[in-house]
Amino acid sequence: MNTRLTTPSHEEVTARALQLWQIAGNPVGRDVEFWLAAEAEVIHERAEITQAADKPAAIPPSTVTARTMRPVSQTSSSQQKHLPGHLCRPAC
Repeated sequence: MNTRLTTPSHEEVTARALQLWQIAGNPVGRDVEFWLAAEAEVIHERAEITQAADKPAAIPPSTVTARTMRPVSQTSSSQQKHLPGHLCRPAC
């Protein structure tokens, strides 16, 4: 894993710590607590992004198509096509 991608910059941690501090109501004397929490959050977010980028993208079910065959009873004789080497029932 590339440490440059997972190690947050000072500016990123500062910005997140400020957000956490403001959300908590600007308490005094808890700067280390907010710094460590911000650092952990940014590292976690980056790890999730890195893991998501490493995984192959899933194909949404709506884009997957399956080839279906109609039962013989629903196929008219004019629609039936025989390929070379096709094994027919005795009725063909």
